Formats: sequence, C-alpha cells, structure tokens
Amino acid sequence: MKRIIDGMSAKQIAGGCGAIVNRVELEEYLEDICKPEPSWEDDVSDDNHILCWVSDRPIPEAACTNLSEDVDHVTEINEKGYIATSGFRWKYARPISPNECWQPTKQGDTK
Repeated sequence: MKRIIDGMSAKQIAGGCGAIVNRVELEEYLEDICKPEPSWEDDVSDDNHILCWVSDRPIPEAACTNLSEDVDHVTEINEKGYIATSGFRWKYARPISPNECWQPTKQGDTK
C-alpha cells in the first residue's frame, strides 16, 4: 500500500509545514500525508461505474494491445474479483485512461 507521502519530495513535505504554527497542526498534517494514496478502486460503486480493461489474466499498466482484454464497467469489487455491468466477474481490472479513449482528429474537418 502506497502512502501519499511516498510520492512527495522533501521540498513538497517541507512546503506543507510552512504554514503550521503549532504541534497539533503538525500532527494533523503528518497524519494527512501518511494516509494511503487514493485508488480508483475506492470510487467504484453502483452509482459510480468505472470503465475498465478487464481480464482473467494480468493487464499491462500501459495501453492494452492484447486482444484477450475486454472493456466493461466495474460496479463492485469483492473477494471474488471485479464485478461488471455485464454480469461477469473478472480477476483483473484497470481503468481506461482518457489518453486511451478515442480522440477527435482533423479527418472530419471540412475547411
């Protein structure tokens, strides 16, 4: 589990300390940055479906080129895996980044 502080430089940590005037504020600041780093998995719910690459085999961190991955909306995560709107359970899921989605090109430009 990665903590927020694990991704911070010494300069960033010190910068956060600049406005602190007492020990209580310092303790609160340190507790805040030592919390676990937020994950997309924290946001999954019935009300917040996450569009993901899904598979029963490990999924690469970068853009998927393996045809064995599918795309589905993950709605729940439990001990059995990632549950999707399709009704399937998957062992692995990774959100589809905006850079992996279709981007408009000038192909339709009529100028």
